[in-house]
Amino acid sequence: MSAPSPTQHQHRYPTRSSPVTPAPTTPVRSESLFHLRADINVKETVCGRDSNGKRLAQCVFEGSSWDVLKVQIFAHCLPHVEYKATHEGEPRVWTIESEKPTIADFDTFIMLKMGRYFFKPGNSNQAHRYLVEHQDHTFSVVVLKWGSLVSTSTDLQGLQEQCIRPQVQDRSGAAAESAHSQMVRELKGQWSTTYSSFESNWRMWAAYILKTPTHQHALHISNPPPATMLHLFEPVLNGAQVRNQNLQSSMAVALDVVDSSLEGLATLKWYIHDVASRIELDETALRAKRRAIEGFLQEVTPVAQRTDLIDLLRNIPNVNDDEHKEDDDE
Repeated sequence: MSAPSPTQHQHRYPTRSSPVTPAPTTPVRSESLFHLRADINVKETVCGRDSNGKRLAQCVFEGSSWDVLKVQIFAHCLPHVEYKATHEGEPRVWTIESEKPTIADFDTFIMLKMGRYFFKPGNSNQAHRYLVEHQDHTFSVVVLKWGSLVSTSTDLQGLQEQCIRPQVQDRSGAAAESAHSQMVRELKGQWSTTYSSFESNWRMWAAYILKTPTHQHALHISNPPPATMLHLFEPVLNGAQVRNQNLQSSMAVALDVVDSSLEGLATLKWYIHDVASRIELDETALRAKRRAIEGFLQEVTPVAQRTDLIDLLRNIPNVNDDEHKEDDDE
């Protein structure tokens, strides 16, 4: 049996696990299409087990060069990474950068492996050759959520305590009441000259921010209310608008006074009309009664006022009342 060649089963790129002298490179045509099939795992620490991470669906990347593949891989993994975490001093003081990761941070957030060997080609030709040789194999793509500086669970715990979790917590681990009050003060200090609302709405906005990682609080405070809460806040009026609003309020009050007066006058006018109608009816009734009384007076005119009747009555002889006399005798 012939002995295996010196380069058999060796990776033709320098790695920490298997440092080898790269073989002489051969030119690779730029128009070639390279394939990279990958199993993708998202981890929070470098030293954590791949099996403990979040496993994404297997994906196949295709491109005309290793640089194109890197861009595709990074774009595919970018939604699963956060801003890069860095530290200084001992004990470590963690901070999180405010700039969004770019393709320049590929090696910070992405690790590729073939089996147990890391894939870190020294140049594009080495990468192309290795991709061609392993085009039927499946790579492992490890996505580091916070970057390569978060190596151990201790690093992750320190990062979470300093930059992610609320600094003041209640028993359940949520932000304490003092944190809510402080956040409301910061929001009002930033936005009270722009927005006005009820106190409960300011607290809702503060609670929304406190649910996000601590390192994002400053960014959220500098931004307007989220779209789901914007309808709860009203813009604060400027000086001219305030004067205009006050003038409108004064005119509205004056108009209300005038309308009330008109309504009162209309009511009084109705009352006057009703009284006039009643007076007219009473006057008509009284006139009718007057005419009746006058008729009665004409029929019962005193005799003394009829001299002719008085003389006539004097000349009428008296007649004896014989009928009553007989009754008396009986």
